[in-house]
Amino acid sequence: MTTEFKSSVESGNLLRTRIMLKDSFVTDPTCVQLDALLSYAKEKLPGIIVPYDGDALEKDSSKWNLAVMNLELVQLVNNFSQERIDHLKKVVGTVKREEIQKMKAMRSNELMVDSFKKIRAGASQINRQLKKVNDNNHKWKSEDIKAIECAAEDILAAVQQYKSNK
Repeated sequence: MTTEFKSSVESGNLLRTRIMLKDSFVTDPTCVQLDALLSYAKEKLPGIIVPYDGDALEKDSSKWNLAVMNLELVQLVNNFSQERIDHLKKVVGTVKREEIQKMKAMRSNELMVDSFKKIRAGASQINRQLKKVNDNNHKWKSEDIKAIECAAEDILAAVQQYKSNK
């Protein structure tokens, strides 16, 4: 979340905030960013969402293309309703399908690398503690056990993160 977005929300600039939210459909077609920004904006700007104006939405997915997506994005700024947001998520998901798949694969790979680094760091911490115990004639101290428990918990959290994002 950029400071520019936070500033826009904090100052109560509805139009600017809505435009930035609309732009997030394009910059992150997975809508992960949109969901985070919208959640923040709804919390701080109760009037960000307006009632649906009833104007037609292109519901025929066979007609969804970049031009339709751009038209729907423009209409969103004029009627920033939950119906239009939900509809645009479907349109963008279809029009930008390949880009979304690439982005998700990159995120998944980044999470795998991050998980691996955390697991390796936890294992290194455990090895250091075991060496310390070994160097101390196999005398265990409560701090040794606590350090190993913390490292094991970090490893478990990294494994769960990996599994949930696989």
